[in-house]
Amino acid sequence: MIVFLLLSFLLLLFSLKRSSNLFLFISLGILFVLSAFRDVTVGTDTIHYLMFFGRTERGIEIATERLWEVLSEIVVYFNGDFSVLLILSTLLVLIPIFIVAKKHSTNSSLTIFFYYTLYFYFFSFNISRQMIAVSLVLLACIFLIDNKKFIFAALVIFASGFHLTALTALPLFFLDRIPNKDRFFYIATFVAMFTGLFLTSYLFSLAGSVFGYIKYVEGFELGSVFGNFVYLIILNSFFFFIMYGIKKRDRLFKLFFVFVLVSNLLVRIPFGDRIVLYFAIIQILYLPYFIYNSRVNPRSIVFLIVVLYSYTMFFLKFGAGGILPYVNTLF
Repeated sequence: MIVFLLLSFLLLLFSLKRSSNLFLFISLGILFVLSAFRDVTVGTDTIHYLMFFGRTERGIEIATERLWEVLSEIVVYFNGDFSVLLILSTLLVLIPIFIVAKKHSTNSSLTIFFYYTLYFYFFSFNISRQMIAVSLVLLACIFLIDNKKFIFAALVIFASGFHLTALTALPLFFLDRIPNKDRFFYIATFVAMFTGLFLTSYLFSLAGSVFGYIKYVEGFELGSVFGNFVYLIILNSFFFFIMYGIKKRDRLFKLFFVFVLVSNLLVRIPFGDRIVLYFAIIQILYLPYFIYNSRVNPRSIVFLIVVLYSYTMFFLKFGAGGILPYVNTLF
């Protein structure tokens, strides 16, 4: 863990040089090597990807989304092994992130820092297929912000070719319908928090009964109400701080608000965090924007609060997904 923590400090140091392409590409190189050449024991799902790849090599159909099958089939066609698949999947995860960071972020290196400390990078060690889809959804959101809604929808549908859950981002097509009023943001947040904390058990069981999955639902344990409450207090307080501090509530702000809303609603749902990822990823673009466009002075205080928030999330999640002990095949 010490090495990963030190790397976060290095990425934070890079962010002080706001427009450095050199530091951006150094960051890409470091993150690429750590992910692309990880051992199959790193990440709980990596070994399953290896098993799926073995089936593809033997010509047996695998039960995954089609684009992941195609990627595996291409590797097999060119006589590549599983390590090549890991390299390609890492590139598919990182390239959209770095495109967004370089071309659309207020501070590209700071975007990479948040991608790292908010744990998106480490999730890609585990759920690689889904994190490819998450990266593509982030890229799609750039077109949504520019009001190019049909390109947004097309990219989301393409992302679903790697993981079907990407389709949960399609309702963002109606982002402009969200009222831009303080009262709405406060009421919606508190209603979502109450629903997520106290009505989840009933609604989750009801959905299981309606769709005939009650025996599976009963096998899941919902999260701790107290632990979830503390997390939501941190998240919602941070959102209200942003509401107070931001100068302009544009589409980017509304995307951040949707992330907060979905987080509140799904906080106790088993695997609900997998859905939240598609909305949470906007943080890596929004937080640098907020730091440089906040009306709170001095800016160093804003910077400190946002960085502390990101490290809080880093320590809350660190180790999740079976990323430890970490082993690299190169060293």
